[in-house]
Amino acid sequence: MAILNLPIEVVAIYDSAKEIKPIRFYRISSEDTNEFVKIQRIIRRDKEKIDGEYITTFTCEILIDNSRKLYDLRYNNETEEWFLYKM
Repeated sequence: MAILNLPIEVVAIYDSAKEIKPIRFYRISSEDTNEFVKIQRIIRRDKEKIDGEYITTFTCEILIDNSRKLYDLRYNNETEEWFLYKM
């Protein structure tokens, strides 16, 4: 997995336990166009403190061109920003 740490736009919801859950996101493809990506399932959710900020990392399974891939999305709980961390 390549580390990117690029800011992205994410559509997310909160579940009944007040946990955030990403549903889909837009990523920039090689042609500088936005590509809509739907998250098939969240495999793992990790919470950690990095440089004094609380970060939640989601390891997500997505489906692109009929192949399953793993992406890591990071959510900064304090600034409410999303990042495509690894792909």
